[in-house]
Amino acid sequence: MENQKVSDVIFMNDRNYVNGYKKQARKKKVKKTLAGFGAAAGVYAIGIILFGL
Repeated sequence: MENQKVSDVIFMNDRNYVNGYKKQARKKKVKKTLAGFGAAAGVYAIGIILFGL
């Protein structure tokens, strides 16, 4: 996962900006993790259906 770009380094001194930045980064990370888990579960389910594993 690539790092988010800060539009202006001065914003990093603002506590509200930093908190929002962290929340947004966490949302992106969780979304990617859940997408990966969902894809793996789908592949596993198809394997069970097709091959009776």
